Formats: sequence, structure tokens, C-alpha cells
Amino acid sequence: MIFLISMLLTFAVMEGVTWLTHKYVMHGFLWYLHEDHHQPTGHFFEKNDAFFLIFAIPSMACIFYGTFNAMPGYRDWETDRKSTRLNSSHLKLSRMPSSA
Repeated sequence: MIFLISMLLTFAVMEGVTWLTHKYVMHGFLWYLHEDHHQPTGHFFEKNDAFFLIFAIPSMACIFYGTFNAMPGYRDWETDRKSTRLNSSHLKLSRMPSSA
């Protein structure tokens, strides 16, 4: 239930952020890039396509940073080389004796 609420809240907030960005950034100080979107030039690429880079590069940088520099303790499994049989803190996965 908490997941559903947080997902809906995130969706609602991001819709607001998107609307504000479109109104005040694209129709504001970056209008010279966005204008040809409202008045098509007939070209395959438009200046408006630069927004892909403007928004995608920081987004991907944040995703990579979060992926490769995760919270402390995230990669503890890489350094834990103890055997499951010798480490009593692990749950037993089967009822088979260890000598089997």
C-alpha cells in the first residue's frame, strides 16, 4: 500500500514539475530552442530536439551515479567470501547434511 501511495504521489509531483518546466523553461528563457516545435520547419531535426540532450544527460548521469555509487553496505556481498556452511548467520537453504 505504501508503494502504491508513493508511486501515485511521485507521478503527481512529476506531472507538476513537467508542466512548470514546459511553461517557464521551454516557453521562457529557452523559447529560441522550443519555438520551432510550435511552428514546424519541415526539417527532420528541429532545435527543439536539443531538449533531449538537456534533460537526458543529467538524468542518465544521476542513474549511473546511483547505480555505481550506491548506499554504504550495498556491495557487502562482494566482500563476504565466507562459506554458508561455516557462517551461522546465514539461513540454511536445505536440510541435507553438509557432508552430502
